[in-house]
Amino acid sequence: MKKQFIFAAAIGAFAISTPSDAQTAYRCDVNGAAVYSDKPCLDGKAVAPTQDSDAQQKRAKEASAQLKADSTATDRRIDERVSREARERAEQRKAQERERRAAEKQARADKAAEAAKARKAARAKLKAAKPKPVKPAKPTSGASPT
Repeated sequence: MKKQFIFAAAIGAFAISTPSDAQTAYRCDVNGAAVYSDKPCLDGKAVAPTQDSDAQQKRAKEASAQLKADSTATDRRIDERVSREARERAEQRKAQERERRAAEKQARADKAAEAAKARKAARAKLKAAKPKPVKPAKPTSGASPT
């Protein structure tokens, strides 16, 4: 926005200053009469340019008004673009945050599933390693209990 303002100001300054800079006139005496020329003569003196005509002043005002309108329109478009880009960046950050949270949730679920699987495997290992209880042998019928 700052660059465009500087550019618009430079264009405005150029438009305003160009006509007066290009209108250097020289007053020369030729056979006793004053003659004006855009080229210097031997005894010529530079004179200030004459005032702009009404038509020139009108064109200058119109150009200035157009420059101001263009500058205002450009500033408005820039402001709209900056706002739109800020909204888009905010939406992107929100989407990235949602993706990050979903990934974290999935990682926690995967870790919990892995832990449950490990617990189940440990229980199965303990069950397999546990000795089966041995039943005591029944006494035979002919033996006396002493």
